[in-house]
Amino acid sequence: MSHFLRFTPEKIRQRIALIRPLVHRRHEPIPDFRLKELPDAGVDPPLAADASGWPAIPAESHWGRCDLNFLLKSEFRVPEDWTPGSAALFLPLGEAGDIFTHPEALVYVDGIPRGSADRYHHTIRLPEEVPAGKTHELALHGWTGLDDWPPDPDARDMLFMGRPSVVEVDSEVLEFALLAETALDTAEQLSEDDVTKHGILNALDEAFLSLDTRDPLGAAFYGSVAKAQEELSRRLAEAGRPIGVTLHAIGHAHMDIAYLWPISQIRRKNGRTYSNVLRLMDRFPDYRFSHSQPQLYKFTEADYPQVFEEIRERVAESRWEPIGGMWVEPDTNIPGPESLVRQILLGRRYFRERFGDAETPVLWLPDTFGFSWCLPQLMRQAELKWFVTNKVNWNQYSRMPASTTWWQGIDGSQVLAHFLTTPRDVQHLPFPTNYKSDLSAAEVIGTWTHSTSKGGVTNLPICYGYGDGGGGPTEALVRKAYIFAHMPGAPRMRLSTVREFFEAIEAQRLDLPVWNDEIYLEGHRGVFTSQGWIKRANRKCENLLAEAEALAVLSGMRPDLGVEWELLCLHQFHDTIAGTAIREVFANAEKDYARIREIAEATIDEALASLGPGISVNLIPHRLDRVGLLRGAAPKGALSQDVDGGCLVHVPDCAPMAATPLPTKGAGKTGLRICMEKQRFVIENELIATCWSLAARATGCRHSRTARSAGMPGTSTRSSRTVASSSTGRRRLQSRRGARFERACA
Repeated sequence: MSHFLRFTPEKIRQRIALIRPLVHRRHEPIPDFRLKELPDAGVDPPLAADASGWPAIPAESHWGRCDLNFLLKSEFRVPEDWTPGSAALFLPLGEAGDIFTHPEALVYVDGIPRGSADRYHHTIRLPEEVPAGKTHELALHGWTGLDDWPPDPDARDMLFMGRPSVVEVDSEVLEFALLAETALDTAEQLSEDDVTKHGILNALDEAFLSLDTRDPLGAAFYGSVAKAQEELSRRLAEAGRPIGVTLHAIGHAHMDIAYLWPISQIRRKNGRTYSNVLRLMDRFPDYRFSHSQPQLYKFTEADYPQVFEEIRERVAESRWEPIGGMWVEPDTNIPGPESLVRQILLGRRYFRERFGDAETPVLWLPDTFGFSWCLPQLMRQAELKWFVTNKVNWNQYSRMPASTTWWQGIDGSQVLAHFLTTPRDVQHLPFPTNYKSDLSAAEVIGTWTHSTSKGGVTNLPICYGYGDGGGGPTEALVRKAYIFAHMPGAPRMRLSTVREFFEAIEAQRLDLPVWNDEIYLEGHRGVFTSQGWIKRANRKCENLLAEAEALAVLSGMRPDLGVEWELLCLHQFHDTIAGTAIREVFANAEKDYARIREIAEATIDEALASLGPGISVNLIPHRLDRVGLLRGAAPKGALSQDVDGGCLVHVPDCAPMAATPLPTKGAGKTGLRICMEKQRFVIENELIATCWSLAARATGCRHSRTARSAGMPGTSTRSSRTVASSSTGRRRLQSRRGARFERACA
């Protein structure tokens, strides 16, 4: 049979569209929501408030505005004659015009969070403990998001409320529709010369012949679904087998801590996404979820303690995988070396204290803008064995030669690295990939075809789920992952974790290539200069915290600057310190930097007071011959020179990372004199005098005791006349002396 001549793909697509609405077998309307606007994301929603006086939002009407924090309240009842366990909330809140998943809201039923409603999570399953026949309170706490791309803060667009309702979900129709959609999607990705493609189309054609789609669609249709499902499954098994590649399906939800929203908003996004993930785990025993950034977990521990306790239970069951290796997913080029170490220390310590040894030893930085060459060394010292990123596939010109490789650091340390290969079109980029797959056949098959390590690497990860407040994976995505376990013509998929993927690679003992360099991103180059002030503020605070801790230890204090280090590391998140976020993010960061400076400087002052006078402190790791300013009189015998505000003291040997008493013998005080001589300044002490023009240019130098010139550019000395008899020789000699003088000044 010619599927081209019979329009089989088009026919099947129309049949799927016909039966899709029948997944919701019956509907019960939810009364109009009442709206309360909240000032910002940091305000807790008044869940117990009386909403009778709030403005109503009728079904199929426009509501809200951009950047609105809101609380919606209503109530519902599940009919008693519905199949137990089939009830769900259908909440079509509308779609903002941005590239993310707004609006988004945490759904409370009788005060208990049950999941999130957003662009991809319209249907929230109700557990059987929500009894039928009774009235239940419904509250949605959320945010409408921003409009357009790039976001327009002045946009006046409104959302369109659909028809919220309680629905009875027919699981048989849902499973059949997803299987048919996935099979058709896969067939359309295969070549016309591939026999598997035609086998899949034959299976779909036979299955829909078994399905009763005669008008009116009703009992006869529902009664035929089981037979059509059986027929489709059987015929697909006969059509072929999956290809010999294993895709590790990793449930994930990438979370930008601060980007087109402030940190206060990501704390709310946490509660929404994690609630969804936990409810999916209730329904699918094999479903697992991998999530990074200990800072997000700490926010959740404070904001949603009940949700956090459920996470701990799932971690103990090995169904929730803590990953990351660092406190946040930071930039790795702008922060200093101590900050990179603190990122690892803070992150790994938090996970160990909260979850034991459950953390997977991977540095997970999918969205960071390039990677320092020192990372493999730091990773090995922190017992992190594996590295994952995605962003390097957004290079403008150069493709990484191997998607699975050893990455070697400056000192020779090696870690196993993988660059995600799931394709996703991005404007102007030649080979972009993503870490939030929708498990379309193009992305599933493309995860294999885009691999640049096909010679032996037959295990690949595919991260699926909607991030940045999109609620993570959906029920449909989990079911599709099950379907792709047996889909002919596609890689075989299994629900998995990051740990299981890397262990599968290690078990193959492959001879992988070595990347011995930094990992440079050919794009986003403006991140090194955008919002330059934040780079300076970060470095200032890094230095202050390191200095405060060192001085406190030297003075015998027990410094506790852990909170300040956490705050500093928080703002090293790749979109914050890189300068790629909205204005509100930077305004909040500026306040936090001021707080860090205040606390660090207070610690420094306390430590210095404890050390007392007559002490020179060297906080760098090598010895110094230095001159320092002492506020007050110098110790007797120290080489010193009076200046405004105190005196300069010479300390000839400062031990590294130590406090050294000032010398008390073997030297004396030098005087300092500044005066005007013949329209020039003379700065002189007992050893040397320098002459300066009114334009602040050095014009001469002489020894104070002998008045002998030290040889400045443009001056003549007895030695120069003796040695250089020609004008050329004088110029060469004076040039050499001038260069020596300039180097000495530098």
